[in-house]
Amino acid sequence: RLKKSWSGISPSNNIKNIKKHQLLVFLSRNDDFVDFKNGEKFIRKLKKNKIRHKLIVDNVFGHYISGVKNLILSGSIEKFLLETNQV
Repeated sequence: RLKKSWSGISPSNNIKNIKKHQLLVFLSRNDDFVDFKNGEKFIRKLKKNKIRHKLIVDNVFGHYISGVKNLILSGSIEKFLLETNQV
């Protein structure tokens, strides 16, 4: 039921709307909320549709800690924005 309710905002279902953007994608192998296999499926879809993206994978932490790490501690978002001239 949740899958159906959220289908309209699912990145995988909106590939055509994000083609002109460069994406930064964070995945965590130990994520209890976003299944890693679904994330890999999304990355394959990005590649198939030639959508520019950068993938960062956390092999240790789960959803929240890897999110905090990527958001605050690593500087990966700022670096991505600078590299892609989106600042």
